[in-house]
Amino acid sequence: MPRAKSAVFLKRGNDLSSLSEAALRASNHDGAATCAIQSSIALADALTVQRLGLRSRGQDHRDVVTLVAQLDIRRGSRIATLIQAILDRKTDVEYGNSEVSKADARQLVAWAMELRQLILTELG
Repeated sequence: MPRAKSAVFLKRGNDLSSLSEAALRASNHDGAATCAIQSSIALADALTVQRLGLRSRGQDHRDVVTLVAQLDIRRGSRIATLIQAILDRKTDVEYGNSEVSKADARQLVAWAMELRQLILTELG
């Protein structure tokens, strides 16, 4: 994939990040959590596309952690840890049979915001 396409994923990630914060403020916990997860996936794709010309193609997106591990970046370990923690919640949030709690939504949005800052720093 052309590295310039990272801008598409970056925009998507930033847009979804803003939506996750707005949803949290509106007490839309399911929306906040879902947008936080999707923004994290898009931002991780922005990073790996820019650096490797590759993005996660798996159904559960877990191979993005492997891609991030290939990068020689200062905060790569923390980025991989955050992505893993966020993806660990993906199935339950998006397909679970209960609503997302306020605490869980807050945690996912906080992780996604930290991930966003780290990735933006890496992207320069």
